[in-house]
Amino acid sequence: MARCTFCRATLEPGTGKMYILKDGTVYHFCSSKCQRNQIALGRTGRLEKWTKAYHAEHKEAKHGEAKAAVKTESKPATPQQTNAPVSQHASKPAHSATSSR
Repeated sequence: MARCTFCRATLEPGTGKMYILKDGTVYHFCSSKCQRNQIALGRTGRLEKWTKAYHAEHKEAKHGEAKAAVKTESKPATPQQTNAPVSQHASKPAHSATSSR
């Protein structure tokens, strides 16, 4: 079964439209709306809210964020220890900015 190049909808055999470019690239479209958006208007299917491709991409992003939030909550919050030596300059007081005129 073919899928629409623009919206990623499944196409039943014998339906849809096949668009072939001069370089041999084959596009399958389920409707003239998808063809117009892809060819004439130069749009990307995953950026249009009405396409299945958009919903599939954003569904994964939402679940990915939720999983990441669960993973970060399950880890105990421990401070990071560094082995960097403490410089002696940090303990000295800063020079005052007084000028004698």
